Amino acid sequence: MTNNADIKKRNFLTQNEIESLLKAADTGLYAARNY
Repeated sequence: MTNNADIKKRNFLTQNEIESLLKAADTGLYAARNY
């Protein structure tokens, strides 16, 4: 039996992933609400 730790190696976002998410939120239809 496998647990979540075996499947998912990390529980955090990298700095590049955070920046990518913020850029995506800033360019959408509801950018003022999302960012």
